[in-house]
Amino acid sequence: MVLLHRCRQVALMSVLLPVYTQAADSLAVADRAILPQPGDHALMFVVSRGLRLEAYDGMGIAIRKQLSRSKAERLTLSVEFDRTRSILDEDIWIQDPRDHERIDRFDTSSALEWAFLRLHYLEVAPVFHTYAGWGPVVSAGRDRSEISQKDPDIGNTSPTRRILTKVNVSGGLKAVFGAEWFVTPGISLGAEYGFVLGAGHIREDDLRYLGLEQFSDVRHVTNSFELDPLPVAFGLSVFF
Repeated sequence: MVLLHRCRQVALMSVLLPVYTQAADSLAVADRAILPQPGDHALMFVVSRGLRLEAYDGMGIAIRKQLSRSKAERLTLSVEFDRTRSILDEDIWIQDPRDHERIDRFDTSSALEWAFLRLHYLEVAPVFHTYAGWGPVVSAGRDRSEISQKDPDIGNTSPTRRILTKVNVSGGLKAVFGAEWFVTPGISLGAEYGFVLGAGHIREDDLRYLGLEQFSDVRHVTNSFELDPLPVAFGLSVFF
Protein backbone atom coordinates (compact mmCIF):
# COMPACT_ATOMS: atom_id res chain seq x y z
CA MET A 1 0.00 0.00 0.00
CA VAL A 2 2.78 2.38 0.92
CA LEU A 3 4.64 1.44 -2.23
CA LEU A 4 1.56 2.20 -4.34
CA HIS A 5 1.18 5.63 -2.66
CA ARG A 6 4.84 6.43 -3.34
CA CYS A 7 4.43 5.43 -6.97
CA ARG A 8 1.47 7.76 -7.32
CA GLN A 9 3.50 10.66 -5.86
CA VAL A 10 6.35 10.01 -8.25
CA ALA A 11 3.96 9.83 -11.20
CA LEU A 12 2.27 13.08 -10.14
CA MET A 13 5.62 14.87 -9.77
CA SER A 14 6.76 13.58 -13.14
CA VAL A 15 3.68 15.23 -14.67
CA LEU A 16 3.70 18.52 -12.69
CA LEU A 17 7.44 19.22 -12.90
CA PRO A 18 7.53 19.57 -16.72
CA VAL A 19 4.39 21.72 -16.58
CA TYR A 20 5.94 24.01 -13.95
CA THR A 21 9.23 24.22 -15.84
CA GLN A 22 7.44 25.06 -19.08
CA ALA A 23 5.37 27.77 -17.33
CA ALA A 24 8.46 29.31 -15.75
CA ASP A 25 10.26 29.27 -19.08
CA SER A 26 7.24 30.89 -20.74
CA LEU A 27 7.18 33.68 -18.13
CA ALA A 28 10.92 34.24 -18.57
CA VAL A 29 10.48 34.42 -22.33
CA ALA A 30 7.59 36.87 -21.87
CA ASP A 31 9.74 39.06 -19.62
CA ARG A 32 12.58 38.97 -22.12
CA ALA A 33 10.12 39.88 -24.88
CA ILE A 34 8.93 42.94 -22.93
CA LEU A 35 12.33 44.22 -21.81
CA PRO A 36 14.69 45.82 -24.36
CA GLN A 37 17.49 43.66 -25.66
CA PRO A 38 21.10 44.69 -26.42
CA GLY A 39 21.14 46.60 -29.70
CA ASP A 40 17.54 47.84 -29.41
CA HIS A 41 16.84 51.52 -29.98
CA ALA A 42 14.14 53.79 -28.60
CA LEU A 43 12.68 57.17 -29.46
CA MET A 44 11.87 59.07 -26.28
CA PHE A 45 9.55 62.05 -25.84
CA VAL A 46 10.22 64.11 -22.71
CA VAL A 47 8.15 66.76 -20.93
CA SER A 48 9.13 68.53 -17.71
CA ARG A 49 7.09 69.82 -14.82
CA GLY A 50 7.57 73.33 -16.25
CA LEU A 51 5.70 72.45 -19.48
CA ARG A 52 3.67 75.38 -20.86
CA LEU A 53 1.19 74.77 -23.66
CA GLU A 54 1.19 78.40 -24.84
CA ALA A 55 4.92 78.18 -25.68
CA TYR A 56 7.34 75.53 -26.86
CA ASP A 57 8.85 75.18 -23.42
CA GLY A 58 9.74 72.17 -21.30
CA MET A 59 9.81 69.58 -24.13
CA GLY A 60 12.55 67.41 -25.60
CA ILE A 61 13.31 64.37 -27.70
CA ALA A 62 15.91 61.66 -27.19
CA ILE A 63 17.45 58.64 -28.91
CA ARG A 64 18.38 55.70 -26.69
CA LYS A 65 20.53 52.66 -27.50
CA GLN A 66 20.42 49.59 -25.27
CA LEU A 67 23.94 48.25 -24.66
CA SER A 68 22.92 45.40 -22.33
CA ARG A 69 20.11 44.48 -19.97
CA SER A 70 21.56 46.92 -17.41
CA LYS A 71 23.23 49.64 -19.53
CA ALA A 72 22.13 52.14 -22.18
CA GLU A 73 23.21 55.39 -23.84
CA ARG A 74 20.91 58.36 -24.43
CA LEU A 75 21.32 61.49 -26.53
CA THR A 76 18.79 64.22 -25.66
CA LEU A 77 17.90 67.49 -27.39
CA SER A 78 15.75 69.98 -25.48
CA VAL A 79 14.31 73.07 -27.15
CA GLU A 80 12.60 76.12 -25.66
CA PHE A 81 10.99 79.02 -27.51
CA ASP A 82 8.59 81.70 -26.30
CA ARG A 83 7.30 85.05 -27.61
CA THR A 84 5.06 87.41 -25.65
CA ARG A 85 3.78 90.95 -26.12
CA SER A 86 2.21 93.20 -23.51
CA ILE A 87 0.84 96.76 -23.69
CA LEU A 88 0.34 98.97 -20.64
CA ASP A 89 -1.46 102.29 -20.96
CA GLU A 90 -1.97 103.94 -17.61
CA ASP A 91 -0.46 106.43 -15.17
CA ILE A 92 3.18 105.46 -14.55
CA TRP A 93 4.68 106.95 -11.40
CA ILE A 94 8.24 107.23 -12.65
CA GLN A 95 9.40 110.72 -11.73
CA ASP A 96 6.29 112.87 -11.89
CA PRO A 97 2.81 111.62 -10.84
CA ARG A 98 1.39 113.63 -13.77
CA ASP A 99 3.25 111.49 -16.32
CA HIS A 100 0.96 109.42 -18.51
CA GLU A 101 2.80 106.96 -20.73
CA ARG A 102 2.13 103.93 -22.88
CA ILE A 103 4.54 101.00 -22.53
CA ASP A 104 4.80 98.42 -25.28
CA ARG A 105 6.90 95.36 -24.40
CA PHE A 106 7.89 92.48 -26.69
CA ASP A 107 9.85 89.50 -25.25
CA THR A 108 11.52 86.65 -27.12
CA SER A 109 13.26 83.71 -25.44
CA SER A 110 14.97 80.68 -26.99
CA ALA A 111 17.29 77.94 -25.75
CA LEU A 112 18.87 74.65 -26.82
CA GLU A 113 20.40 71.88 -24.71
CA TRP A 114 22.31 68.75 -25.73
CA ALA A 115 23.05 65.97 -23.23
CA PHE A 116 24.74 62.58 -23.70
CA LEU A 117 24.12 60.24 -20.77
CA ARG A 118 25.30 56.75 -19.84
CA LEU A 119 22.47 55.02 -17.96
CA HIS A 120 22.79 52.11 -15.50
CA TYR A 121 19.65 50.12 -14.61
CA LEU A 122 18.67 48.15 -11.52
CA GLU A 123 15.87 45.62 -11.99
CA VAL A 124 13.35 45.95 -9.13
CA ALA A 125 10.67 43.81 -10.80
CA PRO A 126 10.53 42.06 -14.19
CA VAL A 127 8.97 45.12 -15.87
CA PHE A 128 10.02 47.89 -13.44
CA HIS A 129 13.52 49.34 -13.29
CA THR A 130 15.25 52.18 -11.48
CA TYR A 131 18.27 53.84 -13.03
CA ALA A 132 20.99 56.44 -12.62
CA GLY A 133 22.94 58.20 -15.32
CA TRP A 134 25.50 60.92 -15.94
CA GLY A 135 27.30 62.59 -18.79
CA PRO A 136 28.24 65.88 -20.47
CA VAL A 137 25.70 68.62 -21.21
CA VAL A 138 25.98 71.81 -23.29
CA SER A 139 23.36 74.56 -23.53
CA ALA A 140 22.92 77.95 -25.17
CA GLY A 141 20.17 80.54 -24.86
CA ARG A 142 19.15 84.05 -25.86
CA ASP A 143 16.60 86.41 -24.30
CA ARG A 144 15.58 89.70 -25.90
CA SER A 145 13.19 92.34 -24.57
CA GLU A 146 12.23 95.49 -26.46
CA ILE A 147 10.43 98.14 -24.41
CA SER A 148 8.93 101.28 -25.99
CA GLN A 149 7.67 104.21 -23.94
CA LYS A 150 5.78 107.12 -25.45
CA ASP A 151 3.46 109.89 -24.32
CA PRO A 152 0.11 109.79 -26.18
CA ASP A 153 -0.33 113.52 -25.56
CA ILE A 154 2.63 114.46 -27.80
CA GLY A 155 2.26 111.68 -30.38
CA ASN A 156 4.89 109.23 -31.56
CA THR A 157 7.56 111.73 -32.60
CA SER A 158 10.10 110.82 -29.90
CA PRO A 159 9.39 107.40 -28.37
CA THR A 160 11.97 106.05 -25.96
CA ARG A 161 13.12 102.51 -26.73
CA ARG A 162 15.12 100.13 -24.58
CA ILE A 163 16.48 96.81 -25.89
CA LEU A 164 17.72 94.27 -23.36
CA THR A 165 19.63 91.26 -24.70
CA LYS A 166 20.97 88.35 -22.69
CA VAL A 167 23.09 85.57 -24.22
CA ASN A 168 24.30 82.63 -22.17
CA VAL A 169 26.43 79.58 -22.94
CA SER A 170 27.13 76.83 -20.42
CA GLY A 171 28.53 73.34 -20.12
CA GLY A 172 29.10 70.76 -17.45
CA LEU A 173 28.05 67.42 -16.02
CA LYS A 174 24.43 66.28 -15.84
CA ALA A 175 23.25 63.53 -13.47
CA VAL A 176 19.77 61.97 -13.36
CA PHE A 177 17.92 59.42 -11.22
CA GLY A 178 14.70 57.82 -12.39
CA ALA A 179 12.34 54.88 -12.75
CA GLU A 180 10.93 53.14 -15.83
CA TRP A 181 7.89 50.89 -16.25
CA PHE A 182 7.54 48.72 -19.36
CA VAL A 183 3.85 48.82 -20.24
CA THR A 184 4.07 46.70 -23.42
CA PRO A 185 6.91 45.02 -25.35
CA GLY A 186 7.51 48.27 -27.25
CA ILE A 187 6.47 51.09 -24.89
CA SER A 188 7.69 52.29 -21.50
CA LEU A 189 6.84 55.19 -19.19
CA GLY A 190 9.39 56.90 -16.97
CA ALA A 191 10.06 59.76 -14.57
CA GLU A 192 13.38 61.26 -13.52
CA TYR A 193 14.99 64.00 -11.47
CA GLY A 194 18.52 65.35 -11.50
CA PHE A 195 20.93 68.26 -11.38
CA VAL A 196 23.61 69.98 -13.48
CA LEU A 197 27.05 70.99 -12.24
CA GLY A 198 28.60 73.39 -14.70
CA ALA A 199 30.16 76.67 -15.70
CA GLY A 200 28.36 79.43 -17.59
CA HIS A 201 29.20 82.61 -19.49
CA ILE A 202 26.56 85.36 -19.63
CA ARG A 203 26.63 88.59 -21.67
CA GLU A 204 23.97 91.26 -21.10
CA ASP A 205 23.50 94.34 -23.31
CA ASP A 206 21.31 97.34 -22.48
CA LEU A 207 20.71 99.68 -25.42
CA ARG A 208 18.60 102.86 -25.16
CA TYR A 209 17.27 105.02 -27.98
CA LEU A 210 15.49 108.36 -28.23
CA GLY A 211 13.70 108.15 -31.55
CA LEU A 212 16.27 106.64 -33.93
CA GLU A 213 19.30 107.95 -32.07
CA GLN A 214 21.15 105.73 -29.60
CA PHE A 215 22.17 107.51 -26.43
CA SER A 216 23.18 104.67 -24.07
CA ASP A 217 24.99 101.34 -24.43
CA VAL A 218 25.82 99.27 -21.34
CA ARG A 219 27.29 95.74 -21.37
CA HIS A 220 27.78 93.34 -18.46
CA VAL A 221 29.72 90.06 -18.69
CA THR A 222 29.62 87.49 -15.91
CA ASN A 223 30.94 83.96 -15.40
CA SER A 224 29.43 81.43 -13.02
CA PHE A 225 29.98 77.95 -11.61
CA GLU A 226 26.83 76.49 -10.08
CA LEU A 227 24.98 73.34 -9.04
CA ASP A 228 21.42 73.66 -10.36
CA PRO A 229 18.53 71.23 -9.69
CA LEU A 230 16.39 70.13 -12.61
CA PRO A 231 12.58 69.97 -12.72
CA VAL A 232 10.95 66.54 -12.64
CA ALA A 233 10.69 65.16 -16.18
CA PHE A 234 8.35 62.50 -17.58
CA GLY A 235 9.08 60.40 -20.65
CA LEU A 236 7.43 58.04 -23.13
CA SER A 237 9.77 55.64 -24.94
CA VAL A 238 8.93 53.73 -28.11
CA PHE A 239 11.35 50.88 -28.92
CA PHE A 240 12.21 49.71 -32.42
